[in-house]
Amino acid sequence: MASAPTGSIELRVDPAGLEAVLAFNPDPKGEAWSVGRTMRLALDARLAGVSQKRVEEILSKFARAGGPASEVLVRGVPPEPPVPEDPEWADLPVPPEAEPFREEVLRQSPAPSVFRVRTEKVSVEKVIRKPGALPFLPAREERIVEVEKREVREPVVLDTKVQKVGFARRGQRLALLSNAVPGKPGKTVYGKAINPEGPEDTTFHCGEGAARNRNEITASTEGFVRIGSRWVDVRPFALHAWEVLRSADGTSFLLNFTPGDLRLELPAPEEILAAAEGQGADRATLVSPEEIHRAIRKSVAEAEPLLSFSISESRDASVDVVISPDRMRASVTVRKGRGRGRPLELPALGTAIARAKISGMDTAKVKKDLLEFFKGPESELVDYVLAQGRPPGKGKDRELVWSVAFLPEEQAEPLRKAVAAHPALSSAVPSLGDFPLADASGICFVQAGQEIGKFTPPSPGTPGQSVLGEPLPGIPGADPNVRSFENVARLRDVFRSEAEGLVLQGERDGEFLLRVVPYKEFKVDVSPAPDYSEARISLYPPEGLAPPPTVDTVLSALAAEEVKYGIDREAVSKAVLETLEGRPVQNLVVARRKDPVPAGGVRVEWRVRKATGAAVTIREDGSADYKNQDRSTLVTEGQPLVELVRFGGEGEDGIDVRGQPIKPPVDPRAAPPPQWDSSIREDRTPEGNVLLTAAKTGELYFEGNRLSIVQGKQVAGDVGPATGNIRFPGAVQVSGSVLGGYTVFAEGDVTVSGSVEAALISSDGSVRVGEGIKGRRKATLRARKTLEAAFAEQALLLAVEGVSLRGACLLCNVKTNGRLVLGGDKGILIGGVVRARRGVEVQSLGSENGIKTEVSFGQDYLLADQAEAEEREIERLKALILQTDKRMKELERGGFSLDEVRQDKTKILKLIEKRSLRVFDLKERFEEHHESAVIVRGVAHPGVILESHNRFLEIRSRKERVVFTFDVQMGRIVEKPLS
Repeated sequence: MASAPTGSIELRVDPAGLEAVLAFNPDPKGEAWSVGRTMRLALDARLAGVSQKRVEEILSKFARAGGPASEVLVRGVPPEPPVPEDPEWADLPVPPEAEPFREEVLRQSPAPSVFRVRTEKVSVEKVIRKPGALPFLPAREERIVEVEKREVREPVVLDTKVQKVGFARRGQRLALLSNAVPGKPGKTVYGKAINPEGPEDTTFHCGEGAARNRNEITASTEGFVRIGSRWVDVRPFALHAWEVLRSADGTSFLLNFTPGDLRLELPAPEEILAAAEGQGADRATLVSPEEIHRAIRKSVAEAEPLLSFSISESRDASVDVVISPDRMRASVTVRKGRGRGRPLELPALGTAIARAKISGMDTAKVKKDLLEFFKGPESELVDYVLAQGRPPGKGKDRELVWSVAFLPEEQAEPLRKAVAAHPALSSAVPSLGDFPLADASGICFVQAGQEIGKFTPPSPGTPGQSVLGEPLPGIPGADPNVRSFENVARLRDVFRSEAEGLVLQGERDGEFLLRVVPYKEFKVDVSPAPDYSEARISLYPPEGLAPPPTVDTVLSALAAEEVKYGIDREAVSKAVLETLEGRPVQNLVVARRKDPVPAGGVRVEWRVRKATGAAVTIREDGSADYKNQDRSTLVTEGQPLVELVRFGGEGEDGIDVRGQPIKPPVDPRAAPPPQWDSSIREDRTPEGNVLLTAAKTGELYFEGNRLSIVQGKQVAGDVGPATGNIRFPGAVQVSGSVLGGYTVFAEGDVTVSGSVEAALISSDGSVRVGEGIKGRRKATLRARKTLEAAFAEQALLLAVEGVSLRGACLLCNVKTNGRLVLGGDKGILIGGVVRARRGVEVQSLGSENGIKTEVSFGQDYLLADQAEAEEREIERLKALILQTDKRMKELERGGFSLDEVRQDKTKILKLIEKRSLRVFDLKERFEEHHESAVIVRGVAHPGVILESHNRFLEIRSRKERVVFTFDVQMGRIVEKPLS
C-alpha cells in the first residue's frame, strides 16, 4: 500500500442516513491516517457494512490527491414503495340507444358499495346421535366440536368519486389488472431498517355488477360501468338483444329476442326480416312484419325472452315416391316442414320408400344422401333417383363357325383349276349355275360325315329387371342366312359333309353358300424309319374329280420328307403303275441308307476305390454303422487313381436316307476321359496308356467328370449324425462342435470353432478348440504339436509340444512334453493327473475343498509310455515262448521234426532280448532331468501332490504366488516365492 495520507478526515452522513462520506483536507504537518485509524472512525460512528478494502482504496486516492477530496465510504439501501394493482381498461363505449338514459341511470344509482371478504375459523358445537350397542338399547347423544370456515364481509372505505363511465354487455371484459408488487424495506448506513411508504391496500376492488377472475374483471350484468380510482361497478341497464338463426334442418328461420329496459325503442321488424334474407331466406316464405312486431311487443310487456320464434311461413313436410310408366326408374321428392308445419321425420321418410317396394336400390347410398339432406340446409330434394331398372339386352347374333380350316389361296387355286378341268364336272355338280366355281372363296378337304360348320349357341340376351324386382326376359339374337348345295346336310344347327371331297364355300349378299364336290387325291404316305436307315411309301388311288398320279408326285412327297439318298426309282415307277390300275400299295421300301463302320475309344479304369457317398456303412455282422460313413475318398501322394486305356481304330461315316452323314458308333466300353487340375499328375504306363496319380495327399473329388484333390477339409456345422466320423489326410476345420461318440482323425491341424464333447480327436499337427472341452470322462484329444482350448473338463489331453487353456482344467488327465499353461484369472487346475515335462503355469492350483490334484514335471513322460509299450510287447512274446514250448512237446511225442519250431523260438528270444535292451535305454533316458517349474500365480491349496523323479511334495497349507522346482543337487522338490 502507498504511504498514508496526512491531514484531516471528516465523516459526514446525510440526514436520511443513506450515504456516509469521508471528506479529506491535506496537511503535510497533519496526522497520518492509517487503515486502522480510519476503520475506528467508522466504528465509532456505528456504521455498518464498512469494507477494509474500500477504506484502503479511499486512503490510496487521498494520498495521491493534490487538494481536498471526498469519497463515499458506504451507502445504505433506499426502501421500495409498494405498487398497487393497475387496471388496463377495455374500450367501453356507450351505445347510441343507451346514451339518452345515461345521466338518469347514474343519478338514480347509489354510492358504490365494496366489501372485502375475510375467512375466519369458528368452533361449532354439534350433537350427534349414535345407535346403541344393542338394537333394543336407546341411541346415545354425543357432543363434538368442529372447526368451520366462515366468510366475513368487511366494508372497504374508498374514494367514491366516479372518474369514467362506460357500457358493457354481460360477460364482457372490463379490464386486465397488473400484479401488485409489495414494498421492500430499506436500510441505513447504520444497519437500521427503513419502512417503505405508500398505501397499505394495493387491491383493486369490484363492486356490484363486476366480477373478478384472477387478473381479469368482467361484467356480471349488462349496464353502465362506473370507474373510480380504486374501484369499479356496473349499474344495470339492459338493451334489447335479438338474433336470427337457421333451424337445424335448414328449413325455417328462428328469432331469439331478449327484452331490455322498457324505456328503449323496439327493434324494427324489417331489420329482422333483412337479417333472415341475408342468411338465404326467401322473403315470400317469411311472416309479415306486423306478426314479428306483435311478438316482440308481447315479450317486452311480459319481460320474457322470445326463444326460437319461427319467422317462416308454416308448411307440412311431404314425401312423394314416383315410379316411371315403364317401371325402369324410381325417384322421390322430399320437402321439409317449415314454420309451425309438421316437420320431416326420418321414420316417415323411410316408411314411404319402403312401401314402394323398390328393388335394386343402393340402400347405403340412399340412406347417406337422404340423411345429408335431412341434416343439411336445403328445404327440398326434387326428383332424387332411388333406383333404375336394368333393361333387357339383345343377344348376340348367331354366327356360322367353321369346323374346318380353309386352305391358303396359293393352295386352293390349283385345286379349283383341277376341278374345273375335270370332264365329269357338270354331271357331278349340276348346280353350277346357282353357285359357280369362281364364287368359291374358301376351299378345304373334308371326310364323309365330317362337320363343316355350325351355328354358335343361341344367345337370348341378358335378362332385365324393373325397379319393382320383376324379371324382364332377354331379346334373342338373329340366325345367319345359309344356302346349301350338293353333298351338304343340315341337322338343326350343324352342317355336315355327305361325301369325301372338297368343301366349296362362298358368300353373296350376306348369304353363305356351301357345296361339297367328290374329290380324293392320289395319296402318298412317306414313312422314314426313326433313325432314317430306310424310307417306305404307301400309295392310294385317286377318287372323284381328283387328278391321276405321277412318279414326280411320289418323288416330291419323298423330298418333302427330306428323303433324297438311296432312292429306288424302279420300285417307285412300279408302284405308280399299280395305283393307276386302282390297286393301293402298302409299306413299300424305296430308299435305304449306307451303314457306318464303328470306331474305337478310351476306357476309364479306376485304380482307387471311390466313396459311395452313403450315410451308413454295414459292419461284418450285418448291422448298420451310422458313424463311419462312406462319404470321402482319401488318397496319398503318388497313389495311382485312374488309367485311361485306349482301344480300337478309326471308324467310317455312313449316309442316311436324308443324305446326312452317320457318325461311327462309339464302342459301349468307351467313356469320355476326365479332366484334372494341378493336384493330379499325368504319367504313362509301359503300354502307353495315361495313368493319373495323386500329386498330393488329401480328399479326391470327382464332380462333372473332373478330378481334383483338396488338402484341407471344411465341415459346415457339427461333427455328428449328419457327417459321421471324420478321417482326413490333411487339415480339418469344423465350424460347429464335435458331438459325443464321434471321432476326428487328421494328418494336419484340427480346428473346432465350437466345443468338444465326449469325442476323440487325433491330429498329426495342432488341435485348437474355440470353446471348451466337456469330456464327461470319455473325451480324448491327441496332438503331435500343441493343444489349445478355452477350458477342459473330465478329458484326456495328450500333446507333444504343450497344452494351453484360456480357462480352467477340471478333473483331466494331461500328458505333454511341453508345458501346461492355464491363462487368465480363471486358469484353475483342480483334480486329475498332470504330467508335463516342462512344468505347469496356473492361476490357482487345487481347491479349497482339498480335491486331490497330482502334478508330475521335469521328465520325458512320452519315453515312459514307450517303455510301458515295450514291456507289454515283451510279455506278449513270453506268452508265445510258452505256447512254442508246449507245441514242441506235442511234436516230440508225435515224432515230428522240431527244426522249424526251434527256429521260431530262436527268433522270439532274440526279439525279447532286443526289446529288453530298448526298455533299459528308455528308462535310462526317462531319468534325465529337464528344466521345468510349477508356477502358481495365485493360490496353491492343500491336497495338491507334486512329483518329480519319484520325489513327492504334498501341499498341506495355503500358499500364494509360489514356484516349485526340482533341485537336482538336493534331489527333492523345493519352493520359492514368485517374483
